[in-house]
Parts: sequence; C-alpha cells; structure tokens
Amino acid sequence: MGEIKLEDYVQGRQPIKQMMTEAVNAMKGADRSMADFAAATGLSTSMLSRIVNGNYSKPIAVDILQKIAACKAKECPLDLEDLLEANGMMTKEQAARRSMMERRHQLMAERQRRRRDMRDIITDELFARGIAIKKLGVPDRSEISPSKVFDGARVCDLAITLPDEKEYIEWGFSMLSSFRDEDDTERDDAFYIKRTIDNYAVVFLQDAWEPENSKHNKFSFGFVDETYFNMFIDALQIAKFNNRMSAILIDIDERKVVKEHIFPCCNFPDAESYFDMPVHQEEAQGKGDFRQMTFFDGFNGEDTE
Repeated sequence: MGEIKLEDYVQGRQPIKQMMTEAVNAMKGADRSMADFAAATGLSTSMLSRIVNGNYSKPIAVDILQKIAACKAKECPLDLEDLLEANGMMTKEQAARRSMMERRHQLMAERQRRRRDMRDIITDELFARGIAIKKLGVPDRSEISPSKVFDGARVCDLAITLPDEKEYIEWGFSMLSSFRDEDDTERDDAFYIKRTIDNYAVVFLQDAWEPENSKHNKFSFGFVDETYFNMFIDALQIAKFNNRMSAILIDIDERKVVKEHIFPCCNFPDAESYFDMPVHQEEAQGKGDFRQMTFFDGFNGEDTE
C-alpha cells in the first residue's frame, strides 16, 4: 500500500462508530490494556475509551487517528486508511464519485416525481372534460390475435380504458419527464431524441408489423420540455403509422396539458384531441377525487441507459 497523503482526504460523511470501535480494539490488541495502549499513543485513557464506546458527536481529529495507527499491535492488519474510512473520510476522487452518484439518484427521484405529476395531470384533464375513465385490466379480446413477437410488450406509465359507442380504446401513456440542461448542445438534444425513439422501438415495430394487434389501442408520449416535444414530432414526421399515436406537452407548474399532437395514421381518420374539448367547470373543481386507474412503473424508456 502506498503512502497515505492526508491532504487528499476530505470528510465525506459521519463516522461509522461501530467500525471505529472494532478498528481501535484491533489496533490495541488482545495483550494490552486500554491504559497500556493509551500510554503508547500518548493519548489519555478516557479519550480512547470514549472513542471505543462511541461517545463522540463529531469526527475524530486526524492527528489522534495517526497516533492510534502508529502504535497498533504487530499482528493487526488494519492501518490508518481503515481509521480514516471509519471516521467518514475519503479521498477527493472518491468524494467526487460519491457526489456524482448522489446527484444522479437525485435526478432520477426528481424524474419519478414528475412522472407521477404528469400522470395525475393527464387524468385530471380528462376528468375535467367529462371523459369517463375505466381501470385497465388484462385485455381479453378474442377478436385480437396474440402477438407472436411482442407478447407482453407494454411500455407505459399509465394505462386507461376509454368507452366509445362503437369500440373500446385502451390508451397507454409513457411519461418522458426530462428537462434540458442549460449546457446541453444540439448534439445532446439529438442524442436524447434518438435514444427515446430507440427505447420505444417495440411500440413502432408492433404498429408496423402487427397493426391488427393495436387497432383498439392509442399510445401517447408525454413531455415536460417543449424543445424535446417539438424535436420528437419533427423526428417522426416521416413515419407512417397504422394506428393511433400522439405526443402530449404538459406544463408541470401550471398543472395542465398544453397541447396534443396527433400523428396521422392509415387505419383511422383524423380525430380531435380530448384535451381540446371544453372543460366542465363543476367537474374541474373536483379534480383528484377519482383516480382509480392502474399505474405501471416497471419500464420507462428515458431511464434506460
């Protein structure tokens, strides 16, 4: 092991007291009393006892740890690095990696919260327009042949059933909850859109290869970032869909659907967006009291890396 450079270490977290207790006892050794160990280190017996018993609230001073490590028992395999780790210290490089991971987890948690908000906003907006929403169970439609390629390939955060006089519609939503960063370039934006389309390739391939299996489905992509929303629409303008698909722009702060872009499709005539229908004032006041639908959290394409 190379020489430890204390200037490379920073306090990264609180001490792990049990780990410190075990390390100090191991360095004391079985053949020495605490008083003997204290005399060897030049520290007081009471100080070592407080450390071993966990009676401290702040990280232990590095010079104390150095004195303990310098007088460790010959048979003890531990060293100063172990004491620093128990004390909650790590190298600057380790701290940077830890900070990056914590930031990544924070961003993932923020996206998850936004996805929940997006689901609530979608269902609130439909409810406010008097759209009856039914819980989506496992489809059992004898007139639809089971997929030979895409069995079970549902990739949605929210799925609802819309009643219709002529047919039923199972409507799936996938929430793309990422915002652009200030430092993102056009290349970054293009990569995000490409990755999104790649992650949902199963949706597009099923529409192309097995259109009959999606004739009672509609699939919508929800966005919170207008740039991504517009780029996604532009990227799919050349696509020729058989069945219903759309992109939806959601304003998280205003808690509303801004607009829905419905992609042209071969098997169905152009239809008005449900979100363009007028809001029923009395029903709008009762938002949030009706949520009885099924949410699917197992897969979200934007989180796949």
